[in-house]
Amino acid sequence: MPSSLKTIGEKAFFNCKNLSELKLPSGVNYIKPSAFAYCSSIDSLAFPNSVTQIGNQVCQDCIRLKYLYLPGSVDVIGEYAFQNCEKLQMLTLREGTTTIHTGAFSGCKGLIVIDLPKSISSLGPNCFEGCGDIHTMYCHKENPPTCASNAFSPDVIEARLFVPNKADKVYEMMDYESKGFEKIKTLPDDDKLEKHKGKELEDGLKEVAKKPELRLKRAQKQAKQKEKEQKKEMGF
Repeated sequence: MPSSLKTIGEKAFFNCKNLSELKLPSGVNYIKPSAFAYCSSIDSLAFPNSVTQIGNQVCQDCIRLKYLYLPGSVDVIGEYAFQNCEKLQMLTLREGTTTIHTGAFSGCKGLIVIDLPKSISSLGPNCFEGCGDIHTMYCHKENPPTCASNAFSPDVIEARLFVPNKADKVYEMMDYESKGFEKIKTLPDDDKLEKHKGKELEDGLKEVAKKPELRLKRAQKQAKQKEKEQKKEMGF
C-alpha cells in the first residue's frame, strides 16, 4: 500500500480468506468498519502510530490473529472490532486508549493476559464476553475505569488483577472481585512488567485445563448459598 494512503474503506478486504500478510503504511489514520473482517488467514497485525480511529467489526472473525499491536494513538476501539479472534492470547493497550466499546474482544476465547493503560476510562458491555480463560489483568489506572456489569464473562474464575500501589481497596469497592478477579495485587515495577506478563501467560495456559472443574465447584457453592438464603427467608 502506498504511503499516501490515509483511509481504508468499509469492507475493503472483507472475507479475503487467503490474505495472510498485511503491512499498513504509516500515513493511515482511519480504518473503517469491517475493513479486514473474516480475513481468516492473518496471524499478526500491527496498526501504525498514525491510526486514530478503528471502526466497528474491523477485524471480526480473524480467527488466526494471534499477535496484535494497537498504538496509543487509537482513542476508541469500536464495537465488536476484534470479536472472535480466538487465537489472541495477550492484549496490550498503549497509553492514549480510553474506551473499549461493546463486544470489542468478545469471543476471544484464547485470551489469557490483558494489560490496560492509565488512560483507560471505559470498558463497555460484553467487551470481553466469552473470554472465560482470562488469567491475569493489569490495570495501570489508580481510579478504576467505568466497567459495565457484563463486561467480562461470568466464566472468569480465580483471575489475578494487578493495580497501582494502594489502589486495591478502590478496586474492591468497585466490585471487580465479582467479575472473577479474586486476587487483587500490586503492579510489578515497569522494568519487570514484560517478564512478569510472560510468566503469567505461561501459568494461565497451564491452568486452562483446570477451569471446568473450578467452575463446577463454584457453581455448587453458589447453589448451596442460595439454598441456605431461601431457607432463611422461609424461616427454616
